[in-house]
Amino acid sequence: CGAAVTEPAPRATSPMLAPAVANLPMAIDQSCAAVDAAPSATAGGSTAIGQGSVASGENSTSLGQGSNASGSGSTAIGQNANAAGNNSVALGAGSTADRDNAVSVGSAGAERQITNVAAGTAPTDAVNVQQMNNAAHSARQDAMGGVAAAMAVAGLPQSTQPGRTFVAIAGSTYGGEYGSALGVSYMTRDGKWTIKASANTSSRGAVGAVVGGGFYW
Repeated sequence: CGAAVTEPAPRATSPMLAPAVANLPMAIDQSCAAVDAAPSATAGGSTAIGQGSVASGENSTSLGQGSNASGSGSTAIGQNANAAGNNSVALGAGSTADRDNAVSVGSAGAERQITNVAAGTAPTDAVNVQQMNNAAHSARQDAMGGVAAAMAVAGLPQSTQPGRTFVAIAGSTYGGEYGSALGVSYMTRDGKWTIKASANTSSRGAVGAVVGGGFYW
């Protein structure tokens, strides 16, 4: 950090602020700053504010009693907050950020909730619980629709008479969703081959198709 220069206590222009300003010790040089009782800003570009706060990482910031920002470019805000990871952020009293490029709002056994989070819109945005619930509900409906469509195909009868073409339709429901299917089948005149094709759809808007054949011997 370099040799700190202790400046005289600044003067306050307001009589009401004078006692507080007069009692504010400051250690200042060109690369770091420490404010309040016994803070320590020891690295270049670091800032420590609060009793016993430490900013030992390059370009780190420590704010709050007992806070510690030891990672390069880290920020610790709150009483006893600890930002050890490089470019990490520890928010709130007792929070610990020990991984690089991470933001922590608590610590093991002392987790916090982040509330009033807007729905994410970009690929790297956080999502909220409502978004997760909506996605899970939509996936469930899609699955139920797929099952219903498969059931409809399974319910299609097929030709059992040689030399005849058979057209069939079927409908189904499963889990509150619906499926429908249309099928065509044909049995060869010698009765050895059966060929069938079908298409289906569901109330979720998905469409499917299948072709198959079988041989008797």
